[in-house]
Amino acid sequence: MLGRNLVPEAVSSAPVFHLAKGEGAGESAKGFEQALAVYKADRGWQREIARKDQTSLTTFYFEWDRVGTGPLMSFTYHSPEVCNVASGLTFEGKRPTRVQTFSNGQKLSFDATAFKTPNGLPVHVFKATWLQGVGGLELRQEYNRIERLREMYGRQVGQARVLEGGIFGASDDNQAWEVFQDEVLSQVQWTDSRNVE
Repeated sequence: MLGRNLVPEAVSSAPVFHLAKGEGAGESAKGFEQALAVYKADRGWQREIARKDQTSLTTFYFEWDRVGTGPLMSFTYHSPEVCNVASGLTFEGKRPTRVQTFSNGQKLSFDATAFKTPNGLPVHVFKATWLQGVGGLELRQEYNRIERLREMYGRQVGQARVLEGGIFGASDDNQAWEVFQDEVLSQVQWTDSRNVE
């Protein structure tokens, strides 16, 4: 059997997306530096927005310049309830996946979950993990032996992204998704020119 090191890694030249920091975003907000270190991201930021409609939004964004496909991509299989329950939220359940289609035809799929704060405020979380040339990576898929074998013989290198938003105080999933689209997804930019070297 060929070893993983003998299989060449194809470097992706597929389009990538980027989300600019925007006003009020920072790398050191509420321990975000620790998250950057844990995920070994090349860069990222956290941004908090309070809206006039009484909803608020916290966005987390991470970028990696060069990630190879493989079973140990640590940023991939981390579902939102892991850290949100640890931070004191009550998990209310998984919601239907949301898909955003951009003007260039690219799509991002978002795992959707619902929570409540200790004082009963609803929280809706949308999270996408994405790898250049592969697209969205399923957070909740069972990782099986066939997938591991496929990755051994078809390795690829590309940029990676994690984009997550938590919307506080929305009346339902649909309002939360609209807030996320307005405040975050409308700012996502796709380009062909950020290829890894």
